[in-house]
Amino acid sequence: MIAAFRSEWIKLGRRNFILGGFGAVIGIALVLTVLGILNADADPGSVGGPPGGFSGGVDLESAAGWMSGVGQAGSFIGIIALSLFAANIAAEFSTGSIRVLLTAQPRRMKVLGGKILALSAFVVLAVLYASIASAVAAFPLAAAQGIDNAAWTTAAAIGAGLSMYVNVTLAALVYGLFGIMLGMITRSSAISIAAGVAYFLLGETLLLQPVWDQAGQWLPAGVLGALIAGGTDTVAYSTALILAAGYGIVTWGIAAWVFQRRDIVD
Repeated sequence: MIAAFRSEWIKLGRRNFILGGFGAVIGIALVLTVLGILNADADPGSVGGPPGGFSGGVDLESAAGWMSGVGQAGSFIGIIALSLFAANIAAEFSTGSIRVLLTAQPRRMKVLGGKILALSAFVVLAVLYASIASAVAAFPLAAAQGIDNAAWTTAAAIGAGLSMYVNVTLAALVYGLFGIMLGMITRSSAISIAAGVAYFLLGETLLLQPVWDQAGQWLPAGVLGALIAGGTDTVAYSTALILAAGYGIVTWGIAAWVFQRRDIVD
């Protein structure tokens, strides 16, 4: 598994992955940090969350205010992680490189485990850098906008920021496991990414919630949105954490089952 992890990092260290992965995650966090603080004039002290099951609003003057941009970007970061994981695994099949990998290491679970660990480490670092960039931008912007950020330099702010980072990272990793599952099943980057994005951005909100009003409390998009927000009025944080872990285990299990039984012929 260590060899698979290292070989995966060779690919992840390429310029296109760094720019496409790190750049996208940092970029969306910075954009939402800037927009959230600049738009705070319309509703002093707070910024609302995007619609469709994304994370809720954060009081900018609270201890967690300095990480509000990362919280707002949480679901978008998850979509990026899903796309990265799906494209990575699907490309191994479309290019035929999976056969080369399995020739060098015939134990498929070690190959899959190494790939997922490498991709997970990539996401963990991407969210970390996005958090740092968001914080660096938030302080001067808040001062320029006249937002009281005294709470941002307290011990509580460190705990709130760490909690936000952990929640966003955990949610992104579960999104990534959905991407692995879809990429493994479809073996197509375009199809797996399109299916994942369509479900998480539109599926539950437009199709399922009108039919089942509790869909957001139990289905993946709503659960991961609640996890990012640290719990909501309808989904407690502990419930969101347990359900997210369950979805992660199920998606990993399906991907592993498909990979174990799929014939590698090209």
